[in-house]
Amino acid sequence: MKVAVQMDPLEMLELANDSTLCLIKEALARDFQVWHYTPNDLCLNQGNVEVFAKKFRGINNTIELQQTEEKLNLSDMDVVLMRQNPPVNMDYITSTYILEKLKGKTLVVNNPREVRNTPEKLFIFNYPEFITPTLVTNQLRVAKEFLLLHKDIVIKPLYAFGGKDIYRVNSSRSSFNEFEKIFNNVQVSHNTALMLQKFLPEISDGDKRVLIINGKILGVINRIPAEGEIRANMCIGGKPEKTILNRHCLGMCKIIASDLKKRAISIAGLDIIGNYITEINVTSPTGIQTINQLYYLEGKERIEYKFWETLLR
Repeated sequence: MKVAVQMDPLEMLELANDSTLCLIKEALARDFQVWHYTPNDLCLNQGNVEVFAKKFRGINNTIELQQTEEKLNLSDMDVVLMRQNPPVNMDYITSTYILEKLKGKTLVVNNPREVRNTPEKLFIFNYPEFITPTLVTNQLRVAKEFLLLHKDIVIKPLYAFGGKDIYRVNSSRSSFNEFEKIFNNVQVSHNTALMLQKFLPEISDGDKRVLIINGKILGVINRIPAEGEIRANMCIGGKPEKTILNRHCLGMCKIIASDLKKRAISIAGLDIIGNYITEINVTSPTGIQTINQLYYLEGKERIEYKFWETLLR
């Protein structure tokens, strides 16, 4: 089995807990041949999708890259994993167009067309019954009306990740001048429309990450924000713990998981605060190592084992 992984440079990753590296280690344990390349290595040459890539090798339960680059035609691969982190910018979008040229030749996970067509924050609007009051806008005057209506809101950029530039604004303690400054600064920094959501006080109880693989719920963790934080991302101090889904959230996740499977989104992460979906992560969802560790999953119960078993059926 030949696998090429489109991902960030290794020096940008947290090697001990990165979910992509977890998937790669499992592939190497199965004696797959696995290569690393970045989106900048992609070339579309007369319809052929080519990359300059370095091969992984496993050494004593660790992995490293060979120094020598190889020129690969990705149509010769069995699987391409698209696992680079956002931001979803034009470079990211271009890579989805290029990888689409592999249709019928190589399995690309997740389906690049659907990754492009299901942006993580906007995709939740497909399920209006499952979301808190939410607005996407470039218009400050519209954003101010939203703040006046809901009093306590969260502002975030559409295409960032890891909790970057997410702010809470409360109309009772923030003047419109402060709100305007935050809105404009985030908008300029990310050059995009912004998402505003009614603040959910349930965040103090945690932000659940539900890992979906091939339409099935394979794991769930709760991430508790650090003291004084509204963001529960583990990369900025969120503490993971075991949890379960209530009946409402379980039903909500099953509906979305079924839709994702139809779209050929093989791996996704749903984020839930209280009883509301806040994001549907399809670019490079994480949490594999944390779920394995919290629930003491070993052998065939490990998430990465089930991922490859499901993919190769």
